[in-house]
Amino acid sequence: MIKLFLDRILEFYDVPQILVAKDSFGTRYLCLLFDDEAECRYTGIRISASRLDEYLAGRVDLRVLFLEPENGSEYFNISYRNDHYELEPFEGKVLPEERLPESGYYHVESLSDIYMIKVPSCDKNIFQDLARRMGWVCM
Repeated sequence: MIKLFLDRILEFYDVPQILVAKDSFGTRYLCLLFDDEAECRYTGIRISASRLDEYLAGRVDLRVLFLEPENGSEYFNISYRNDHYELEPFEGKVLPEERLPESGYYHVESLSDIYMIKVPSCDKNIFQDLARRMGWVCM
């Protein structure tokens, strides 16, 4: 079991649906929720910063990322337990269809929800870290 740290939530509906987590070495994992009954369970893939940027820019389909991970057919089971994410290897080389996203799912940043928040300079670093984890853009 490897402990992961939340880096960024990309989609949230009741619980994080799509998120980016990192291990202690800074390796990024793109995680897609497939079960939230007893605990939140995700399918994860390792993802480079450039490939993640392609997804965030809306240039690559989420399904393609999971069908063609950068590290061959290497998948992971990720669970949220005891206030942290845990990574374990996925047994197998092919994901079942029910754990894959639908075709044509592109990341879209909403520009309609823009807020101005004044933060005291002493709290600026804390707020920037929180904003980054939530996928917000600081200007």
